[in-house]
Amino acid sequence: MIVSTPQEVIVVDEGISDLDDILRQADVAALQHLNISVGDDTATSLELLNVNHNLLQSVDGIETLTALCVLKASHNKLSSLEWVGALSHLSELWISHNKIDLPQLKELKPLTKLHTLLIEANPCCKEPSYK
Repeated sequence: MIVSTPQEVIVVDEGISDLDDILRQADVAALQHLNISVGDDTATSLELLNVNHNLLQSVDGIETLTALCVLKASHNKLSSLEWVGALSHLSELWISHNKIDLPQLKELKPLTKLHTLLIEANPCCKEPSYK
């Protein structure tokens, strides 16, 4: 089931395989909130999610996408990374041009497979000790 309003997309499904197609069909020009719910406790097979260039402030339920390898969420309004630790297969994380502060970077520590991180143009990048 997909519920779409001008500012929110809610996806509830037992076997999401291509969320990008769903988002292309929905009106996401001014998307502020993405809620992903999986109907049962099994992880989906989704490996890539691109939600670049939206107005996302949160990505509720994304931690259920445990097979996710690439997340592109640049140019949004994300300020928290509390959800990212559950994405243990993540190898690429694009979160540039958001509102990520330095204390949030500790949430990246569990991501042992992460080899690509795009984080420029966030408040944390202005801190001298962020590197």
